[in-house]
Amino acid sequence: MSETFTFDVSYATTFEDLEKLRDKMLAFVKTERRDYQTAFDVVVKDFPAQEKMTLAADIKYKSNWQHGTLKGQPISQPEPIRFVTYRLIAANRRNKWICALKTALAEMKIYGPDGDPNAPPSTTRYTQVPYEEVKAKERQELEGVKMPQPGGLQPSGWQLPDTPTAIGKLWLQ
Repeated sequence: MSETFTFDVSYATTFEDLEKLRDKMLAFVKTERRDYQTAFDVVVKDFPAQEKMTLAADIKYKSNWQHGTLKGQPISQPEPIRFVTYRLIAANRRNKWICALKTALAEMKIYGPDGDPNAPPSTTRYTQVPYEEVKAKERQELEGVKMPQPGGLQPSGWQLPDTPTAIGKLWLQ
């Protein structure tokens, strides 16, 4: 009897990290050989948008022949005490395996898609300029620009007379 467990890790996880994880989990299932078959493998299922890697591992339970006939009973019937006990045993085995995986991931420093949760925050730099200095600089720039005088030369060098010209007369007609 086996169950596939799927989980996500950081895209930065290396092949060597996965091999070390495999070795740690193999050691766990060998020490707990009463409940699990001594086989463990990690498979990279996907890496969507290169943001994370989706891994899968099979939890390979050893069957308990005493409760083998209860496994096929439908759940809709009233559950006998033995079946409830069997489900609790299976849940405990699953929890034990997942906690061992969590511990191995933490020891190997294989993190989830968001990276190390205990990493120091990155440095964010802000430039603060006193408002009085900005206003004084704007005032100096405005004083340096002269406004055009009516009837005189424009800053571009063009002289525009106030009286209509020949083209202007044609236009106004």
